[in-house]
Amino acid sequence: MIYFIIAAVLSPPIETLIAVTASAGIAIGFASQDILKNIFGEIMILLDRPFQVGDKIEVGSYYGEVAQIGLRNEVHQGRSLLKMRLKAYVLDIRHEFPFMSEMTEIVVSEFLKHKLVTPEQLALTKA
Repeated sequence: MIYFIIAAVLSPPIETLIAVTASAGIAIGFASQDILKNIFGEIMILLDRPFQVGDKIEVGSYYGEVAQIGLRNEVHQGRSLLKMRLKAYVLDIRHEFPFMSEMTEIVVSEFLKHKLVTPEQLALTKA
């Protein structure tokens, strides 16, 4: 559609249109390279099934449980998010909300201590 509009209004030579289209294609290809790598990697994980939900995995000094396998990353304000869930139980339901706040503060301080997030990234999530 855009080609026909440009061709009708400006009447550029076909060589110019081919060069512009090829340049745009190369630029889009380089810009989407990381996204395409992630998509193909996720498809390979789904096809090969090296992990199952519930598997315990260790990467370096990090240990965790596979909770979900999917093709979709959550994006907020143009950035990918890592969602984590902390499971802990309180003995008395009256202390649930202070306990949640305390656990959140402990996790955030540990993330900062181990340089998993920066204070600027935390400020963006609170905004």
